[in-house]
Amino acid sequence: MMDLEGTIRANTVIVTPTVLPELKLRLVTFEQDWWRADPKDLEAIGIVDPYWAFCWPGGLALARYLLDFPESVRGKRIFDLGSGCGVVALAAVKAGAVDAVACDIDSLALWACAENAMLNGCELSLESRDLIGQPLTGIDCVLIGDVTYSPELVGRIIPWLEGLSADGVTVLMADPQRGFLPPDLTPHAIVRVPPDLGDMPAVASVAVPIYQLR
Repeated sequence: MMDLEGTIRANTVIVTPTVLPELKLRLVTFEQDWWRADPKDLEAIGIVDPYWAFCWPGGLALARYLLDFPESVRGKRIFDLGSGCGVVALAAVKAGAVDAVACDIDSLALWACAENAMLNGCELSLESRDLIGQPLTGIDCVLIGDVTYSPELVGRIIPWLEGLSADGVTVLMADPQRGFLPPDLTPHAIVRVPPDLGDMPAVASVAVPIYQLR
C-alpha cells in the first residue's frame, strides 16, 4: 500500500475544482498521464479503475448544493454512499454535518477520502462494507453523488433509499441524467457544473438534477 500511495501521489495533483473553491482535492487532471492511461497498464501496478481520482459531475453538483444550502445537512449525521474521492462527504462536513461516513467498497477510494479529508482539515469515518439494503442506525441523511451509473445498481439502491426515506431519513441524490432512474422522480433542484473532473479548461456546463426522496 505504501508503494501505491507514492505512485498515486506522483500521478495526481492537488486542485480546487472550479465550482468548489471551498475544497482541495487530490485528483487526476487532463495534464496527468493517468488521464489517458490504458486500463491494463494501471491494473499492472495494482490500480483498477481509479474513479476515486476524478471528481464526477454528480458528486460535484451535490457538493455544491450542500454548500449552497447548508441547512440540508447542518447538525445531521450523514452517510455518503459510493464516496469515491470523498467530495460529497467533505462538503457536508464543511456545511455543518456533525458526523460523516464515507462508504466505498474500494480500499483505494477510502484512502482517497482520508487523503482529501486531511487536505481539508476534516474528519470522516470510513466504511468499506456494502450496506445497500441494510438499516443505517444513527444516520439522519443519506447522500448519493454519482452512483446511478447502471440499471442494476439503480435497481438495488432505489427500494433501499425509499425504505430509509419512509423511516425518516433524508435522502439527497444527484444524477447527471444517465437515464436509469425511475421516470416518476421529480428533481428537487438543478445544479449546473462544468464537466471538468478537476482542472480541465471550462467547456459547456452540464445540468445535474438533485432529487430528494420522500
